[in-house]
Amino acid sequence: MRDLGPVAYPVFASLMIFLQVVPIAAAFVLTVSAGAIFGAAQGTAVVLGCSTISATISFFISRSFGRSRVLEAAQKSPQYQAIDRAFEQASFPTSLTMITLLRLSPVLPFSWANYLFGLSGVPWAAFTLGTLVGCAP
Repeated sequence: MRDLGPVAYPVFASLMIFLQVVPIAAAFVLTVSAGAIFGAAQGTAVVLGCSTISATISFFISRSFGRSRVLEAAQKSPQYQAIDRAFEQASFPTSLTMITLLRLSPVLPFSWANYLFGLSGVPWAAFTLGTLVGCAP
């Protein structure tokens, strides 16, 4: 990858974003190897940028194509509606804190969480910023 020179960054970024948006393989290998390929500071910046971009793309895919169906299916679930309303009505700082803390949890797989949050009432700005902050070292 180093032999590619400056082209290595967009090649690496494209591959990482694709693997996180279409979770068919673990992008974790790329996350771990970025430091060895680009150095600690640049590798961290590339991974943080790619993770935030891929999370936001997944969030919008889910929000665009799935949210209305989930809301329709969950009309009879007072628990889901309560959680969804809580996310929708939470202030920006509260939403940001929730997303940031959930990003720190190893329980929720990164790629699938992006789609799950898109189905919820979380505002996209809080999601994106919370992902950036929560994924930072």
